[in-house]
Amino acid sequence: MFIAPLGFFRGISCAFITAPARCAAFSKAQYLTRKRTHVCKQLCLLSSECLSEKGLEERPCSLKQEVYGIPGLKRPRIRQHVNPLSQHLKALAEIPAEWPNQIYSSHSSPLHVDIGSASGAFLLRMAEAQPNFNYVGLEIRRSLVEFANARAKSAGVANKAFFLCCNANTAIRRILESYTPGIVRRISLNFPDPYFKRRQQKRRVVQSELVRILGEYLATGSEFICQTDVLEVDSHVREIFDSIGGFVCEELSVSPFPVPSERELSCTRNGRQIYRSLFIRK
Repeated sequence: MFIAPLGFFRGISCAFITAPARCAAFSKAQYLTRKRTHVCKQLCLLSSECLSEKGLEERPCSLKQEVYGIPGLKRPRIRQHVNPLSQHLKALAEIPAEWPNQIYSSHSSPLHVDIGSASGAFLLRMAEAQPNFNYVGLEIRRSLVEFANARAKSAGVANKAFFLCCNANTAIRRILESYTPGIVRRISLNFPDPYFKRRQQKRRVVQSELVRILGEYLATGSEFICQTDVLEVDSHVREIFDSIGGFVCEELSVSPFPVPSERELSCTRNGRQIYRSLFIRK
């Protein structure tokens, strides 16, 4: 197998490389990323058209990182898909002792729990749009949790929005127990990982045990809102809630939130249908 020596591609001019060759170069770049980092950078620069054609959001070698208007703060590189049932993530529940009593400025405000908060963009905008709520985001990837909390502090809403590193199915009981009884009024689940393969569907966020815990701790009138662009996921969530009972299901035609999530914006731009379900505790 031929492995390009260091500096091999430095003298190649993009003008002499055809479109198919650029695609081939990008494929080689993917292979060389781990062993030939700076050579990979040269290939990626030559293959910018391939990146856009393939619709890849993550670029090798950190050639591009998104900056969110905060000096020196960049979105961390992450693995887009993780297995929440893996040994090191299944029991993940990093809830600091200061949450919630030492976090929020008002302990009587209703709590909005966002499952799968990612970089925190949606929840931070919600904190500005509806400041009468307290917000907590649950995210399983630690680097995104640290990033989101840094964004909240920079935006001046750290006393309204906080992010926890945890597996939602493992930590949800502790979270609901820790907050003032009857004050958790809203839980959102925006565009969860669909896990299409049948053997992986047990990794989906909404499972029977999660819904049982929600039914145990949520007060009458509390809401669980799920938004997804995958009909199969919407049907799965409805089936789980129907099988457990205790909730009234409503289909929504528009988002109940004053601000969209990042994925919702993307779906709207691309004309993808969004399925929205509202479950109200009886």
